[in-house]
This record gives sequence, C-alpha cells and structure tokens, in this order.
Amino acid sequence: MFVVLRVRGTSKLNGDVSDTLKILGLHKPHQCTFVPNNPSYLGMLKKAEGCVAWGEVTPELLEKLIEVRGKSTDPKAKKVDAKAAAKKILEGKIKESGINPVLKLCPPKKGFARKGVLHGFGQGGELGYQKEKINELIERMI
Repeated sequence: MFVVLRVRGTSKLNGDVSDTLKILGLHKPHQCTFVPNNPSYLGMLKKAEGCVAWGEVTPELLEKLIEVRGKSTDPKAKKVDAKAAAKKILEGKIKESGINPVLKLCPPKKGFARKGVLHGFGQGGELGYQKEKINELIERMI
C-alpha cells in the first residue's frame, strides 16, 4: 500500500498530469491518499512524479494519520475507529474502511528537504518515490 502526497500546486501543469491528479483525488497541495501497489496506479504515479511524493506507509503511522486527520464517510458518526480503518486500508479495502480516502495535512514543520519541491528525492528534494522516508515527511505534516 502506497501513500501519495501532493507537494506542488496547480501552476503550469500539463493537462495529462492534471487529469491524473484529479483521478487520484488530489486537488490541492498537502493532501494525501492511499493507493494499492499495482501496475495501473504505478503508471499514474510515474506520470504525476513532478507533483507528488509517494512511498510505503507503516501501519503505526497509518493508524495515527487516520486518528488525527481521518474524516468519516458517515455523517452521523462522531469518531473513526482508527485501528479497524487502518487494517482495512492495509488489506486494500479502502472504500470499506469508512473514512474519506483523501486527507488534508498541514505544511511540514521545519519545511521540506534542502532542495524543496523542485527536485526529485534522489537529488535532495521531495518529489517522486521515497520508499520508507515518506513516513518522516508525513509525521511532520500531521
């Protein structure tokens, strides 16, 4: 299971990239969503690589993220059961988890990496595939 985080805005975006971000549900910067690890989603992530950061999420961070930022899809529900929702998301049942799949986050405390959101992860920036390092970034944004 990947967590996808949009780090750049809408200015000067290619039409294909804009459509891909709409399909993923990432309309604004500092929003994140969860996608399964399959070839169709990997193609979408490669296409939107200049605007998003993604990587594998740990179960502990996923539970904390849902507890703090998760919104229920049921308007009558007051709280979200974070453990059950995290378990269902890790199983790949995102729609059955009972939470809105797009989460709004704050800008990261102490900012982005040294080269910011203009360069890829391998060059010292934040864009692209980050493996397990995405967890540190999301931890600062909760």
